[in-house]
Amino acid sequence: MAQSDQSADRLHPAVQVLTELGAHETIIAEALAARPDLTARQVQDTWAWHQWRRERSGGRLGEGVFFHAIRRGQIHAAPQSEGSGGVIDVDAYTSGAYGDLFRRGGDVSDLEGWAAPLPQPCTPARPVGVR
Repeated sequence: MAQSDQSADRLHPAVQVLTELGAHETIIAEALAARPDLTARQVQDTWAWHQWRRERSGGRLGEGVFFHAIRRGQIHAAPQSEGSGGVIDVDAYTSGAYGDLFRRGGDVSDLEGWAAPLPQPCTPARPVGVR
């Protein structure tokens, strides 16, 4: 990389964030080569996603997973916050513009006429060879 290219890259907002996170110059160069349009927000969101992932890995993952991904151009949205220790807020999914597409397990309201027909009673089978 030419000296003038390096100074311009250091002014890039994504480079500044990557530098603050401790990324080596090689990782930064590879990240920009893989995604020339990389934004500071994408770096921050990807870092947050990998931190969230690391917390749930039970110590199996280290910070290297972030650097491994970002140098290959893999970006992720920041994780959505979970309230109540990981419990999904059902109302957040069942309300809003597409809320009518979801229903809770026991909710059969407004399904009259949509149920499968009841099975017809069968006559008992005759043993083989009996007429």
